[in-house]
Amino acid sequence: MPHGVSYLPNTANGTASTRNFVNGRAQIFLQLSRKTILKAVILLKYPSAKDVAKSQLHSLTNLLESTSRGKIDGDKAKLIRNLAKKSVGIYVSTKVLELRHTVKLIQILDEEIAEIEEQIQSHMQKLHSPLESIPGISFRLAAVIEAEIGDFRRFSSPDKMLEAVFTNV
Repeated sequence: MPHGVSYLPNTANGTASTRNFVNGRAQIFLQLSRKTILKAVILLKYPSAKDVAKSQLHSLTNLLESTSRGKIDGDKAKLIRNLAKKSVGIYVSTKVLELRHTVKLIQILDEEIAEIEEQIQSHMQKLHSPLESIPGISFRLAAVIEAEIGDFRRFSSPDKMLEAVFTNV
């Protein structure tokens, strides 16, 4: 078995297939989106199968229920904790530390992305771009188009704009 990897029996369907806990990262949380996991700090609180196995069921249940907006209930939390208790493998504290730092870095980057998107949205609101009135064009896509095209008034017709766009490609 690779260093830092443990396996869980798949008890859901009674087969001998396995669920992989790669470097202590519980992939059993796949029902949650990566972003939700990170924002809820599940991996910061329970970065390994060992930590999940030692968790208080009430605490784990509350965290999973709030993070999943009620999609993961107490029964699922109990299953997750029991599966973690049955896992085998090597607990690697350095991998836990690495995971915690990686999660924190991702959280910082998510915050920076949100800040930049707020600035872009604010800028687009000041422009009063007609592009955003087109169905399917969000402020992000409108900002990209505005950045590429610039001032639309410099073109005498839509054909001239398309000509300029496709000659610069």
